[in-house]
Amino acid sequence: MKATLVWPAFHPYVSGPGEAHIPHGIGHIATECIRRGHQIELIDGRVCSMRKALRIIRDTESEVIGFSVLSAFVGYTKELVSFTKKARPDLGIAVGGIHPTVCPRDLPECDWLVQGEGEITFWKILEGEEGRGVVKGVSPDLGELAPIDRNLFKIAEKPLAWVEEPTASVMIARGCPYKCTFCQPAERILFGSRLRFRPVDSVISELEKLNLRSFMVDDDCFTCSPSYVEEFCERIRPLGLKWLCQGRADNIVDNVDLIKTMRDAGLIGMLIGHESGDNEVLNSLEKGTTVEQNIESTMILKGLGIKVWSNIMVGLPGESSAAVMRTLDMVKKMEPDIVSTSVFTPYPGSELADKCVDLRKSSEEIYYMRGRIEPKIEGPDYKFIAKALRQMQTSRSARMSHWAKSAAIMRPPLKAIRWLSRYARLMQYGFK
Repeated sequence: MKATLVWPAFHPYVSGPGEAHIPHGIGHIATECIRRGHQIELIDGRVCSMRKALRIIRDTESEVIGFSVLSAFVGYTKELVSFTKKARPDLGIAVGGIHPTVCPRDLPECDWLVQGEGEITFWKILEGEEGRGVVKGVSPDLGELAPIDRNLFKIAEKPLAWVEEPTASVMIARGCPYKCTFCQPAERILFGSRLRFRPVDSVISELEKLNLRSFMVDDDCFTCSPSYVEEFCERIRPLGLKWLCQGRADNIVDNVDLIKTMRDAGLIGMLIGHESGDNEVLNSLEKGTTVEQNIESTMILKGLGIKVWSNIMVGLPGESSAAVMRTLDMVKKMEPDIVSTSVFTPYPGSELADKCVDLRKSSEEIYYMRGRIEPKIEGPDYKFIAKALRQMQTSRSARMSHWAKSAAIMRPPLKAIRWLSRYARLMQYGFK
């Protein structure tokens, strides 16, 4: 069967890291379908306009169309589904991803709504093994998934920082053992409560075949399983590749020897969710780390010659202006190589989002762009936050990431952003 898969990451919703790396979930779904003999047509919103996507859907020879939906993509998905129903009533429509999993009522009625992982479930839909309606996704054995067919994507991946091309991102694990309230329980609902890893052999084999100079482990927290990391480092060291990963401050402080092993195996940079320079804020987030660990972890990495990308979040519920300034002071003490800031955005399915239901400022999908300083909830002083971030940008102790600059500091006017986001609506039926 022929099917169309849509990654509706149309501008201005996605920029920066979202453009740099391939979307692994939809990549695996497409690859598993191809593996079983199906033809897959991929509409990648990173390189395809909304207008072109509508034309492709209108003219496609597919029998089923599937949409992978992040919260930021809900608006475009609604428009695409509505268009598909009118222009191609013969097409079966499936939606899946994190947003349909945690907020199924936000999506229009479709033939299938997949909750959970879709690698097995989507090909079962194509083969007539799934009844219509809400479908519970089957969690795959990660060791049995084929490496993503990267030829599906028309643009090469780009390094976030520090490493050379050609580069690629790889996903090694699914799930997270931590309790951060700005994320959980959404991730557990999507991936289950157990942390699952690909076999090291599978990862090494994929990297060997890609002919790379560098790569990034795109997992939320690669450092949370020391035994796996030890085995991975032993196997990756002979390849001579430079690489990046994400980690946690407490993992770094508690496992200095492991970090040395990672460096000796080619690690040159790590992204850390420091989040805040205020311990009360960190406690309220159930982050499980402290300001002291944030600072110490940075010093450990810098002492080992490993670059530090510090992720900071501001505009949190109950966060005072004094707490924001303490975060700025922490960044000055740490002197990370890159600071990337985000404005707290209560993502659906998270505990903190449930607590912020009555505080939301807007229901528009632009609301889910966490890099933009627009009012998200009642309470935070967003003008003060913008000023503090400008101070962070101009501080000699750290430089903002390219994407943090463009999204958080040098953003276009809000009216322009909203106008751009409605461009597809204005042009929806205007093509021939």
